[in-house]
Amino acid sequence: MVIVLKKDITSEQKGGIKDFLVRKHYRLNEIEGEEDTVIAAVGRGTADRQELEGLAGVASVIPISKPYKMASREFRRDNTVVDVPNSRGQHIRIGGQRIAVIAGPRTVESRDQIFSVAKAVAASGAVMLRGGTFGQSASPYSFQGLGEKGLAYLKEAGESYGLPVVTEIVSPA
Repeated sequence: MVIVLKKDITSEQKGGIKDFLVRKHYRLNEIEGEEDTVIAAVGRGTADRQELEGLAGVASVIPISKPYKMASREFRRDNTVVDVPNSRGQHIRIGGQRIAVIAGPRTVESRDQIFSVAKAVAASGAVMLRGGTFGQSASPYSFQGLGEKGLAYLKEAGESYGLPVVTEIVSPA
């Protein structure tokens, strides 16, 4: 749920609200926006809406029963925009009004292949290059990817065409 705080809330009142929510088994995330300060209370806590609305400093309580609460419009009204730098000192914007297309092969198989794909990705207007380098095949006899060599090829191809790269992390090594 999202708890919208009153504009004239005191630090003691805010602390009391947070303590109350923690005792009710919520994880908290406070966000200070341009207009409002809110506390996102995430989890399966036991607080009742009327109880919360009665606390000093609470302006309103917005229950959210949807998945992805932290990304919901009830929680964050503004668009999320992420700037990703490329090798040419430019920034690729993901989010907002423009759709960002990220394209590439499931698995990087060779240097020639990823360069050919990167050229096509850049020409198509996609903004980032993706490629797997450590195969996650169901069969141990299938191609398992080029590993670190594939990462180097992916990086080199992305830099050559001004495309930031994306790949999967398959091990916390």
